[in-house]
Amino acid sequence: MIGVASVLSHGMENRHPNPGFVFQAGGGPGFDLGPHYISALVTLLGPISKVSAVGQKGFAERTITATSSPQCGQVIPVDVLTSVQAHLSFASGGQVSFLASWDVWRSALPPIELHGTEGSMRVSDPDIFGGTISVASGQSQWLETDTAGKIFGRKNWPAENPLVANYRGLGLADMACAIAEGRPHRASAELSVHTLAVISGIVESVERGISVDITEPCQRPNAMSEVDAKALLVN
Repeated sequence: MIGVASVLSHGMENRHPNPGFVFQAGGGPGFDLGPHYISALVTLLGPISKVSAVGQKGFAERTITATSSPQCGQVIPVDVLTSVQAHLSFASGGQVSFLASWDVWRSALPPIELHGTEGSMRVSDPDIFGGTISVASGQSQWLETDTAGKIFGRKNWPAENPLVANYRGLGLADMACAIAEGRPHRASAELSVHTLAVISGIVESVERGISVDITEPCQRPNAMSEVDAKALLVN
């Protein structure tokens, strides 16, 4: 199995009211948006065993252009990598190229595209809920499935004119039910630590020019069926 995951834009200075902190240590596209993509990949393919990456700082400074920011027009320093290209090796044998950049003016790459022995799949943006899933069996055309009809795929945000599905409390709700039912919850501490280790490993790989083994273990979370989703709403 091979694939590509990409989160590409031209940074946060054009939309965040106070973007300075995301260009400081601990920020950058890897740590800011990477957790959504890495945890989605681990949920799909299982844990990651090794990473190897290259990266760069696209601009030494950024000018805040977000009109909602009282700092609009201010120049801020960039202290982190603003582009990384990582090779993710999975314990299952899969390999995925992960691209995260705030140096891209425009992109048409899908958020996640995977290719296996029986076909290919495109997954919607893991930074939000819902979206369209596309599957091609063999060399057939893409078969698209809109998840808007699913319980947690329905568009609900912003409330006055819903454009996307946004259920940010879903992981917490699942954890509460899991504790009550005595089962593992999906957004576990192990998954979080594993995801953080992968992103930290990517940065270390860039800085030291080495491949980094990921030694923090986790289990692939169970998929959430519509039956599970209905049970969460009932509880």
